[in-house]
Amino acid sequence: LLALLGARDGGAAARRARHAGVPVEGWHVAVFLRDPAAGVADAVLREVRRTAGATLPGLLGLGEAADLAAPPLVTRWQDGVLVVLTTDERTTARAPAGGSPGLGTDLGTGVGTCQSGPDGLRRTASQARAAAARAEAGQAVAFDRLGVHALLAELGGSESALMAARDLLAPLERLGALSAHAVPTLKAYLDCWGSRTRAAELLSLHPNAVAHRIRRIAETLDADLSDPQTRFALQLACHVVLDHDCLPGTTTSITSS
Repeated sequence: LLALLGARDGGAAARRARHAGVPVEGWHVAVFLRDPAAGVADAVLREVRRTAGATLPGLLGLGEAADLAAPPLVTRWQDGVLVVLTTDERTTARAPAGGSPGLGTDLGTGVGTCQSGPDGLRRTASQARAAAARAEAGQAVAFDRLGVHALLAELGGSESALMAARDLLAPLERLGALSAHAVPTLKAYLDCWGSRTRAAELLSLHPNAVAHRIRRIAETLDADLSDPQTRFALQLACHVVLDHDCLPGTTTSITSS
């Protein structure tokens, strides 16, 4: 499952997943329980595995557990726990009212839309994680309720968009010790409309340090940050890459740098 979610070649990964017995066919709904500390305890993982099949289908409007085409897939993934439910027919999933979906945890929870096949599995997992990023502790958020934020999540789930974003930001890997901080710094600066002071507050840095980083980043990218289209493209690329918690062109977690 993890190989399928992280693969650039979805077709080859799907074939390996089928060979390993992963139910990639059918209709999938993903639920993601996000741990901001990125350190889900074993007890939480065991509880999710124990209760997912019995509680989630009914709470999400998928019917009884017997309606599932296969047992739920439960695994650690990125900064939380991913649960994938597979059904034989398309259905409409919904985030349960009143908090997280009965899994004995106060983690923020996201629910993806129902999608078919291997690519659909990857997409609903990405959607669920994007929705969970918008959820408070103990709250469940459905992807189809994200509104404008759904656009970024959809782009982040697109293989071509992710590859384009990584390629655009790839020169930042030449910045040495700064490379691990370059994308978060650029994102903060662009999100703050080019304000070094506001970006410095977000990054817990001095404004002069932000200015120094941005100057090196702009030189390395050979980018004119005064150009609106350039700023927009780079801002979008930063969001897409950071939503996957990866450095450009790698699978290395930024939080581990």
